[in-house]
Amino acid sequence: MSYKNIIKSLFGDLYLEHAIAYNYSPSTRFELNNGGTYIEMFLESYERFKAILSFNYQEPVNFIVALCFYESSKLKRNLPENLKRLKRQEFNLPEKYERIETYSDDNESYTYTYLFELKLWSVEFKTIIWNVLGGDLAISPNSELKAYFFDIENQIAFHPYDDRGMDIIAKDNSNIEKLNNEFMNYKMNIR
Repeated sequence: MSYKNIIKSLFGDLYLEHAIAYNYSPSTRFELNNGGTYIEMFLESYERFKAILSFNYQEPVNFIVALCFYESSKLKRNLPENLKRLKRQEFNLPEKYERIETYSDDNESYTYTYLFELKLWSVEFKTIIWNVLGGDLAISPNSELKAYFFDIENQIAFHPYDDRGMDIIAKDNSNIEKLNNEFMNYKMNIR
């Protein structure tokens, strides 16, 4: 089964939406920083992100990752410009991946989504997190992207949308409750 079909079978059609915590239940949203300088916001958001994932995973596991890049024009064979930037940061796209192209009439733009497996805390994983959390903070190097991390075995997905926060959705409410109890101080009210 394709990565796309595996994810859709668990989380439905909304799995790549922005603000997935609003559109999916059970879900939660965590604040990743409390403000400060750009460096302070980045470091705090990284530490909180790491704490949340480390709470769930004591050993590195494989995730299906969805990386989304936006382009104003259709690409024939080329990689999206922001994926090229990511590659210059020592990110290596795995040999096995799926590429999905969608067009939005609203934005008059193309989205190129790459789905692949990646080990938690690998160099590539950290490179993606650097870019997501540093994207709005003028931290370089940087690539504009959206990233989603799907743990298929435990049926839970993480979407850090930038340095401000992260949405988490799950099939089983107990996964969400455990996280909410452990990280009560980070929780944002979404309902």
